[in-house]
Amino acid sequence: MKHQPLIHRLSALLLLVTALFSLLFAFRFAPLPAAQAQTPTCDLSKQPVLLIHGWGGPEELTEDQAGFARLYEWMAADGYVADCNLFYATGVSSHNTREQNRQAVQDNLRRAYEVLRQSHPQWRGHFDVIGHSYGGLNARFYLESDYYQADRAYGEYGIHVDNLFTLGSPHGGTRVPQEVYPGAAVIAGGHIFTPYNLADFLSAAQLVSSAMTLYNFTHVQPDGVRYHLLGGDFLQQPNVPFVIRAIYSLWRGHPGDIGVSQASAHQLGLDPLLQGLYPRVCLVANQDMHGYESRLGLGNLKSYVNPVDTYAAYIRDILGTRSAVCPAAAQTFSVYSPGLAPDDTPFVAPVIVGSGVITGGETAVSNFPVDWPGQSTFYVVWDGGDVSFNLVEGSGQMVTPAAAQNDPDIAYEKLQDSDSGLATYVLTHTVTGSWSYAVSAASGPYPITYTVYANPDTLLLVEVFTPAWQPSDTAVIITATVQAAGAPVTGAAVEVTVTRPDGMQDNLPLRDDGLDPDAAANDGIYSGRFGSSGPGTTAQGGFYWVDVAAEGRYNGQNYRRTTETVFSIAPETAVLNHTFTDQPLDENDYGQFEYLQVQAGITAVETGILALAAQLRGSDGTTIDLASTTVEITATGPQTMTLRFSGQAIYNGRLDGPYTVAPFILQDDNTLLQLDTDQVGWVTAAYDHSRFDTGSNVYLPFMVSPTIDAAP
Repeated sequence: MKHQPLIHRLSALLLLVTALFSLLFAFRFAPLPAAQAQTPTCDLSKQPVLLIHGWGGPEELTEDQAGFARLYEWMAADGYVADCNLFYATGVSSHNTREQNRQAVQDNLRRAYEVLRQSHPQWRGHFDVIGHSYGGLNARFYLESDYYQADRAYGEYGIHVDNLFTLGSPHGGTRVPQEVYPGAAVIAGGHIFTPYNLADFLSAAQLVSSAMTLYNFTHVQPDGVRYHLLGGDFLQQPNVPFVIRAIYSLWRGHPGDIGVSQASAHQLGLDPLLQGLYPRVCLVANQDMHGYESRLGLGNLKSYVNPVDTYAAYIRDILGTRSAVCPAAAQTFSVYSPGLAPDDTPFVAPVIVGSGVITGGETAVSNFPVDWPGQSTFYVVWDGGDVSFNLVEGSGQMVTPAAAQNDPDIAYEKLQDSDSGLATYVLTHTVTGSWSYAVSAASGPYPITYTVYANPDTLLLVEVFTPAWQPSDTAVIITATVQAAGAPVTGAAVEVTVTRPDGMQDNLPLRDDGLDPDAAANDGIYSGRFGSSGPGTTAQGGFYWVDVAAEGRYNGQNYRRTTETVFSIAPETAVLNHTFTDQPLDENDYGQFEYLQVQAGITAVETGILALAAQLRGSDGTTIDLASTTVEITATGPQTMTLRFSGQAIYNGRLDGPYTVAPFILQDDNTLLQLDTDQVGWVTAAYDHSRFDTGSNVYLPFMVSPTIDAAP
């Protein structure tokens, strides 16, 4: 076992191109120029709006230069004035727990409510919310909780949110490695070097796809709130710089806005199982980049917040409206067809060539194999100062910035911001063999953390597979495949580094020898056991990051490939008892059942907020309905959680019982960790589907003028 500095682990997850993509979230700069200073008089006809910033956003609107400070320029031109009809959320942070961020959003809305009730007595408590990236998730976490339910009765008229706009928010989490974009690094890039770096890492880990998928299935869109989900595919813009296109070449089949995938941004409207939980979702697909950045020459790229285009087309005319249907601007993109590669399509991840820490005057030199002859992209990212970056080809030829100026087959560009940056070489034709890199500290004496990557033009890749979730103190079988054009590659040396939730690291070799846990020898499938009787431990609940490196020789060339994944271990805070009951409910005494109620027993070891979800299936396996509940557990010991399946869904399914309720999934609502599951579930009593019917729901769109003094 070894304990490396946490920053080494974080560099693989979060440090990628920090300097280039500081555009995504908040870095502190000078206030906005005259465009913001010359704001108009407060327009009392505008419905109040709360802005919730993204990861690491500042506490001041004028300092959120990559995000809402730019959007505010266009809103100010339309009559929105800070602290009058526009409010900027404070206290929302990646250092917080999910519950603390819910509380922070509530505090901001209540403060705004008090200000508005005193200054505008005719106002009746209606808001709109705009969330940028992580801010969109925090808005949802608030709206889909008891905090918002309580706020609907707050004060004289209550707090009511009519529209939530999310700008590049990862509602589906991040699939690893397919959606670990280079630009995603900036989500914590400026913050992983703070004393809160571990808190940032743990918050980021909660946003993996498995965690957000569970969250989506265990929560419900609140009545009366319409969700507008904006997702961009920035590579569709014609003026994306060449080096950025080269770096993103591996992600062509997984479009995104530079940091968040378009599929994740739209997830609530894509999954058919979520339609009953999130029925009022409007999708907007465009070409936006995640944030705004001018200092690195990217100011001419369109983003969610700059220029005025996105605000004018998809936000401005919807603010203050109340409707059950999507606006015409969103209807254009409501049928989503992004051409995403399926989950089982092999993904060639960038190769981590090397990483380390250097100080002023030091040079790090290391060799690495290059086995592909086509186009290559090599880049180094760093934080802590300035570096120079050179390569030596397999033929011995130097690859330097000066050489690139005279060689049409080599492109070089260096982008830098204060004490971090990105340097990139793109080679049209690659000479195979043993290469080397040299990263020199051009400033100091403070430490400079760097990582060198390569985007290979290759059909040889490594993939890693783990269970998404397992109970505490059990063995996790980690399996990796090495293949070239679908054919297995044997004889590789495959090494895994597992980073536990506390930052400790363990090394685990994977073997292809046919000995337990490997199924068969020399089949290109390499296996190892982590925890229990194998190296490491799974005693700690949380998310575990897995880095894989495979090295060997193929077709006469040495190679190196890397990839990554993540799995979770359940903390021992609550478990399912596997005891269930069911009964139909006729709450209206109309002779028909509005719900089929299923109760599940749990045992709580700790108090907290738990979420439970399950599917109701017919005898033919068809999914009839999905139900979920979130309950605050205030005492330990045996407890009961109740799910209600829609009588309307059962009636529409035209299938008689008995029904199967499975799988049951129990989740910690604060950490988004799965606590337990029951795949077998429960078989209900026999029911006649015609006895279930809530009547026909008729949704009539209702609109009000976007005025601050609209009647309730």
